[in-house]
Amino acid sequence: MQLSFTEENYLKCLYHFTVEIGCSSTNTKNISNELNVKPATVTSMMKKLKEKCLVDYEKYGKVSLTDSGKNTAVQLIRKHRLWEVFLVEKLQFSWDEVHEVAEQLEHIQSTKLIDHLDAFWAIPKQIRMVILSLTLKGISNISIAGI
Repeated sequence: MQLSFTEENYLKCLYHFTVEIGCSSTNTKNISNELNVKPATVTSMMKKLKEKCLVDYEKYGKVSLTDSGKNTAVQLIRKHRLWEVFLVEKLQFSWDEVHEVAEQLEHIQSTKLIDHLDAFWAIPKQIRMVILSLTLKGISNISIAGI
């Protein structure tokens, strides 16, 4: 399923609240504040994401990621981190420069490109699976540099 740039950012925001911060769910007000958008905009997006089975949401209730939503968010974060390391290690960006560029690159839809980026770093599949597993558990400060 192809998602828009905005839909992906909402999933990452929800991941931040529900996994990284450790809440089982959040509300539209928190999302609105985090993304600097109007609450009605968040409500509209939650309806769209619910239709795509990426969030559990009831009007005026809590919002949480479904397993599919969480997996999608983790893949976005994974791509973001791969790009950050690539930009620093191979293109000599500084760490304070890479976030905004990686933020744009993480939305590229090509799985072939990301697979090749994985292969470029020669990260064994077992290590990638451990990183993915840890990220799903909310351990988000994982670096692949030096692996």
